[in-house]
Amino acid sequence: MEGPILLHEKDEEFEILEAVIWFFCLSLHTDIDVANDDGFYSCKDPKYISVNDFSFSRLHIPPTTTYKRKQVFNQVFDHQLPGLNTLGISMLLFDFAVGEFVPPHVHFKGTEIFVVLRGSILVNLNTSGPFNHQFTQVIRKGDVFVIPKGLYHSQKNVGKTDAIVIAAFNCQNPDVFHFRH
Repeated sequence: MEGPILLHEKDEEFEILEAVIWFFCLSLHTDIDVANDDGFYSCKDPKYISVNDFSFSRLHIPPTTTYKRKQVFNQVFDHQLPGLNTLGISMLLFDFAVGEFVPPHVHFKGTEIFVVLRGSILVNLNTSGPFNHQFTQVIRKGDVFVIPKGLYHSQKNVGKTDAIVIAAFNCQNPDVFHFRH
């Protein structure tokens, strides 16, 4: 999965003035494609790569949701944007109605950082032992909050309007483990 290394020569001794390393692996995401142990997928043949592998223009279209609450999640993970494969980044837009909440959950694969675009969100963040601290804060439009990898957290819309949040992760496809009593 290595890409070509482009070198510029200065003289006969091949002194390297500049090295540009090209490496990316756009995921195939076929029905039979399975991620390896690192969470990466098979690489697409470079001759079939197009500009569409590097762009995603559907954040403005609300997807259908499996939640029975009034929440809409729109993911931009490696399945939606093949260019994210192996890069260790992803994002998510979520929109939820007044009073709705994202139940307690944890991401073991990556840290989450999010910005509120509209509304007011109550964030609940729980650290693990031996201290077991609980932190809560209301964040509003323009505020940013970070949730370190592996910490349980939840969010609730405590404002008077629908809330919209964009979250980014330092992993290509954040896992979600929901807390059950």
